[in-house]
Amino acid sequence: MNQESQAAQLTSLIQKAIEGDCQAEAALIQSIYDELRASARRMVGHQQGSVEATDLVDRAWMKIFHDVRPVFRNRQAFFAYMARALRNLLVDHLRRKTLDGERVQLDAIVNEYESQARIDMLSLNEALEALRRENERQFRTVELRFFGGMRMKEIADYLGVGLATTERDWALARAKLRVRLETHFAMDK
Repeated sequence: MNQESQAAQLTSLIQKAIEGDCQAEAALIQSIYDELRASARRMVGHQQGSVEATDLVDRAWMKIFHDVRPVFRNRQAFFAYMARALRNLLVDHLRRKTLDGERVQLDAIVNEYESQARIDMLSLNEALEALRRENERQFRTVELRFFGGMRMKEIADYLGVGLATTERDWALARAKLRVRLETHFAMDK
């Protein structure tokens, strides 16, 4: 089966699952659950005491397939929506922990694990929201790449831009986030 027919089959499964087809939902879980957990693990990082990646995916899944039931035009739209749901759930979890007096630290993600510095997810969320206000497409590129686990070509197709534009947006967004996070980190010292 070629990649286009696999994507079409996945889109069909997503729509049937959203409509309440239990068999389609089971098949969908079997085909993409590991990929979603990998995305959640990238978000959660390696800290102790944080929400588990599996729990994050389960909560996002329930929200999408049993509460909201949105319509997706394709596989990329589904993964973009899931990436946002996972990120929002993680940020909400971390905010609750912070309100309880516990600050949760995450590995630096701006540089895809290249940096050994540590930042917290709430600071990252603030930097992402600032990026969203400044450049929505760069924000979406980061969200889809990191939180959604999409490849650059998939992001370019989803956003309707060329691959070179997506790669440039990714590089610029990472640089902007790095500066914001380094500034935030320096202010906390």
